[in-house]
Amino acid sequence: MKTRGNTTRKYPKKPYQIKFEEKTDFFGLGKSKKFILLADYLDISLLRNRITYDMAVTSGLPYALSSLHADLFINGEYRGLYLLTEKIEIGDSSVDIHNLEKETEKLNENPLEDYPRYDGDSEGLRNARWYDIPNNPEDVSGGYILETDKVFRYNKESDAGFITTRNMAVYIKEPEYPSQKQVEYISGLVNSFHRAITEKDGIDPQTGKHFSQIGDMTSFSKKYLLEEVSKNFDALLGSQYFFKEKGDDFLYAGPAWDYDLSYGNIRQEGFMKHSGGRHFYLSTYTTKEYWYNNLIKHEDFEQLVIDTYGDVFHPMLEVLLGIREEAGYEPLKSIASYREEIEASAEMNFTRWLPGGIKDYYKGAGFDFNSGVKYLTRFLELRLEFLDREWMK
Repeated sequence: MKTRGNTTRKYPKKPYQIKFEEKTDFFGLGKSKKFILLADYLDISLLRNRITYDMAVTSGLPYALSSLHADLFINGEYRGLYLLTEKIEIGDSSVDIHNLEKETEKLNENPLEDYPRYDGDSEGLRNARWYDIPNNPEDVSGGYILETDKVFRYNKESDAGFITTRNMAVYIKEPEYPSQKQVEYISGLVNSFHRAITEKDGIDPQTGKHFSQIGDMTSFSKKYLLEEVSKNFDALLGSQYFFKEKGDDFLYAGPAWDYDLSYGNIRQEGFMKHSGGRHFYLSTYTTKEYWYNNLIKHEDFEQLVIDTYGDVFHPMLEVLLGIREEAGYEPLKSIASYREEIEASAEMNFTRWLPGGIKDYYKGAGFDFNSGVKYLTRFLELRLEFLDREWMK
C-alpha cells in the first residue's frame, strides 16, 4: 500500500494505491492486482467522483471505472470515507486492450527498464522520451494508454511521452517503457488528430485525414459531455485519458478520471466565471492547446454532442435529481440515494477531518456534508435547466 496522486497527496487525508500479490476480485470490482482509494479531501459532498464515474458507466463510455464508497481503517486507525475504484491500466477488468509491453518483453533479452532512456527532440517531436529497446513487435499499433497534462508538469522525471505540435503534454502510461518505434507511432497519430481538430475544415493538412477518421467520435462526444456537464476544472488538459487498441484505427476518449474540482467546486478567481450551473464552459476557450474546445467548433461534432445529450445525458441528469426512476440506469442513482448510502460514514469522516480545516476548495460549495450535497444538487438543477434550453429546443 502506498500514497499516490500529484496535488492530492500533499493533503492530510492521503489517497492510496493498494497492490495485491495476486489478482483479486476486491469487493466485486473485478480481478486485478491494483486498486485506488481516492480521498476526495477537497469535495465536501464526497460525491463528485462517484456520480461522474457512474454516469460514465451508464453512458457506455469505454472501460468506465466501477467504484464504491468504503470506510478505511489502517492498522486499527480510522482514516475516513474513501472512494474505492479500479486503477486505469491494461487488464481484463480495467482497460481490456492488447498488452504491447508484455509482447515487447518477450522479444528482448533484458528487462525493458534496463535499457537507456532517450530524452530530446526527434523528427518534429518535442521532448520525446522513449527507451532504446532493440527489438519491436511487427505491429506496434496498440495497445496504448495516454494521459494529457499541462506542459509545465512535463519534467525530466516523467518516464515516457512527448509534447504535441500544438503544445500539449502527453504521457504514455502504457506501455510504461515504450521503444522509439512505439513513441513515434502513437505520437504521429496524436499529432495528426491535434492538427485536424484545429483546422477549420477538420482535416490534417499533412495526412489528409478528417479528425473523425482518427478519433472515435462516439467516445469523444460522451467524454465531452461529462466534462461540460460537470464543468470539470481539469477538462482541458489535466487527468484526461485516451487509449488506442492494436489493429484499431481509432483513438478513444476515456476512461473518465478525477472530478473533485468540478460541479462548481473551484476557488481560483480566473475560473469562477465558468463555475456556475449556467452557461457553456468548454467552448469559451480559444487556445489551440486543448482538444474539446476545438472539437466543439465543428458542426458535425457539435450535432453529435447535442444528440448524445438528449438521448443519454438528459435522462441521467433527471435520474440524479430524482425526476426519473433509477431502474434501467444502473449503477447511477439519485443524489438522495447516494446521500442516504453514505450519510453515516460522512459524519464519521468529518469527525476525523473537520470541515473547517479543509483548505483549497471553494467554500461556497458547502461548509459541511449536508450543505455540500445541497450545493451539488442545486448545481445539477441549474445545469439541466440551462442545457435543456440550449440543446433541446
